[in-house]
Amino acid sequence: MSKDQPFKDYQDAVSFIGRLHRAKPGVSVLRADRMFYLMAQMGQPEKKLKVIHVTGTSGKGSTAAILSSILRAAGYRVGTHMSPHLQSVRERTQINSRYVTKAQYLEAANRAKKAFDKTIAKGSYGAPDYFQFLTAISLYIFVKKKVDVAVIEVGAGGYGDSTNIVNSLVSIITNVGMDHIGMLGNTLEEIASVKAGIIKPKTVVVSGITQAKPAQVIIKRAKELKCHLITGKTAQIKMKKVLPSHIVADIETVRFRGQNLKIGLTGAYQVKNAVMAVLASNALAKRCGFKKINNAAVVKGLETVKIAGRFEIVNAKPIVVLDSAHNPDKVKSFIKLVRKLFKGQNINLVLGFKKGKDYEEMMITLNTLKPKRVMLTEFSNKSLKPLDATAALGAARTHFKKPSVLSINFNARKAVREMIEKVKDDEVIIVTGSMYLVGEARHIWEKVE
Repeated sequence: MSKDQPFKDYQDAVSFIGRLHRAKPGVSVLRADRMFYLMAQMGQPEKKLKVIHVTGTSGKGSTAAILSSILRAAGYRVGTHMSPHLQSVRERTQINSRYVTKAQYLEAANRAKKAFDKTIAKGSYGAPDYFQFLTAISLYIFVKKKVDVAVIEVGAGGYGDSTNIVNSLVSIITNVGMDHIGMLGNTLEEIASVKAGIIKPKTVVVSGITQAKPAQVIIKRAKELKCHLITGKTAQIKMKKVLPSHIVADIETVRFRGQNLKIGLTGAYQVKNAVMAVLASNALAKRCGFKKINNAAVVKGLETVKIAGRFEIVNAKPIVVLDSAHNPDKVKSFIKLVRKLFKGQNINLVLGFKKGKDYEEMMITLNTLKPKRVMLTEFSNKSLKPLDATAALGAARTHFKKPSVLSINFNARKAVREMIEKVKDDEVIIVTGSMYLVGEARHIWEKVE
């Protein structure tokens, strides 16, 4: 495809986006000026949207999903921009929890490509990166499809992120931790300051930060910009149950009281993300004109929320769990939940990793589950740099102790199917190690073109 030539079809557009991803300027290049110029070439769709902007070291995806679910339950047409995607790039641009059509995505991608070429031609900004291009597509589609509100998840950080061109009604900062060190800062306060960059003047800020010094960064920024600040401390929480498919909790805020609430995500940590979404929905109803948000909508939104690939149970007999944990910390959190939910049951693992990840440390942690079987595999897209399954098997022989039975199947979907055939109906299969592996395995149950 030459400069200024439209993509010939949807797959051509996806291939171009894939090349941008492999170029990897990504979050290491924080060029807000470039993004503003790119969007100017697209008619500034960011200025035509009502936006809730969500950032945080962890939980931002879950919070965005829960809030989107509440808004849908209230009867609003909701655009949701999230990352990463598992099976289709269109996962990042959803309207009322559904993908736009390939034709709609292609039209937006062609519009973004023209703006991309104009930005390069300008000369001083350089080429828009992967995240900027995808954000441009989402914002353009949301305006084109006339959403009532857009919930936008930050890619990384806040200030300088490709999404930080929006003028949000509510900014949510879920928490702060040591992530993207160097790029975002070297202390929690520095990272909090970058995340505070999404706060816009005279708007609402919802913060779940609990550490004293980083919390003060948000308080100071909100005060400087004359914002109304709401903190997670204003909510009361009582966990009731953690089940494989959902959690049950009591949540009470100034404007909402819910007992024995069913929240359609599992893991005790999800209740904190639910609180962030509830507080934001309260603020939208009281301060931003979203009068259709009521207690019934909040309850329904909490109950019906789902996120693909995050402790997602896709099969009942045997139980198959897909989880996109792809680093040691995520694996540690994940197996705590596995132990709690599947105590006394045989655990079997299908594992695949990306090159460069600390897969041996993940194996050491996974070994504490004392798995009955471990099968090593690879995801098929070689451009995403899967770890060679033979190398993974070699490491597994060191880190998984007997009586774990080790095997290998180079095809991810065949590996999962083979494991299902081998185990009994009352056993558990966990597919984890990489979001790319989870995305590929997920096609067995839900094929996405």
